[in-house]
Amino acid sequence: MRASVITNTIPLPEERLAIEEAVLDAIGERPEHEAWRVRIDEPFDRPDYIIDIEGPSFRWRRSFFGPLEQTEEFISAEVKRAIAGTAKLTLVPLHFVSPMATFDEPVSVLGSVTIENITDLLSSQDLEPWKEQIAPRSYKRLSSARMALVHRFSSKEVVGRPEEDSTALLFKVFTLLRILRPTREEFFFVQANEGPEGKADVVRVSEPPQVPLNLPVSELLNQFHRNDFNKLKLALPSFLDALQAAPEGVQRAVRLFNVGYQGINDSVIQIITWVIGIEAIFNSIEPNSQSELISRIGECIGADTDLYAESAMSSYFENSPRTVREMISDLFELRNRLVHGLWVPSSMEHKAGHGTPGGQSTYADCLREAAFHILRLSLRNTLLGPETNPMSRAAH
Repeated sequence: MRASVITNTIPLPEERLAIEEAVLDAIGERPEHEAWRVRIDEPFDRPDYIIDIEGPSFRWRRSFFGPLEQTEEFISAEVKRAIAGTAKLTLVPLHFVSPMATFDEPVSVLGSVTIENITDLLSSQDLEPWKEQIAPRSYKRLSSARMALVHRFSSKEVVGRPEEDSTALLFKVFTLLRILRPTREEFFFVQANEGPEGKADVVRVSEPPQVPLNLPVSELLNQFHRNDFNKLKLALPSFLDALQAAPEGVQRAVRLFNVGYQGINDSVIQIITWVIGIEAIFNSIEPNSQSELISRIGECIGADTDLYAESAMSSYFENSPRTVREMISDLFELRNRLVHGLWVPSSMEHKAGHGTPGGQSTYADCLREAAFHILRLSLRNTLLGPETNPMSRAAH
């Protein structure tokens, strides 16, 4: 698909068409999901051609002046040179991938975003110059990574808008992966120039929090499977579109989901944060009553939905509360007490939680898991809907 020309104000028709075709041909055919936009302007007060091109992780603007520059050949060459830029990549390491899910060839999930084996791309030797500049835990996690989300792009910047756009895109991809399959995976990234032999020359490293995640116990054994990556590929285009158009409350809920997941280590603050996220989805201008809120949650994700159905430890929870209906009222009661400085009521302290490989969880811990899963499932169903939700398709 060719780029879209938003404006072209060159006054002479033949020249206007010739310059437009030169720019479009230089950009070339692009995948349908990539939105490339072109603006060509000749200001009324000076004889310049100002060409502005915007695409995924790419933004370029240049002025062309005089008969030597204002030719189809010159402009085409400059556009091609700008788009070529420096071959760069951003990668987000994935450590919790099932051994059965690893693969040698990159798997495309969206255009220039892939999941791939990075053992040949990024070695311990490539990271050696960074060893003294980042925390030991970060270096260990980076150097031990075998799989990663990878986004390839070109840029003429060292660190500029293309680099930030690439990071933002992978964070959205990573967020959907978290929604589809919660694991102990932390978001952090490496940016590098990609050499002619496919080796990474690292130029930027973002470190994860040095305090490990306080993930709900029910998700501690989860790993990514090949089918999770298939679901990601299926849902990602719709997710990105829906997230872009989502109401402010839903976008805020996504932020709260991630903040509680990676950024807060205190279980009490996690409960409060995730319940705020839940309410941000379902409340609009004025808050719903609790009964109305519970009803809307039930309509969205199902009151009898098993919150532990996708957990690798599901078999440990057979004799404990598992459904939205069984836990939602207690969750709101606990949240209300915590925000007013009170603690877990005695009625909940004596209520059984669920088993784990290491012993028994408290019921309050189960309610923290319920807050996490109700928010996660509400985001999944709100942003994907039944038509594009991979979890609702028989094919998954």
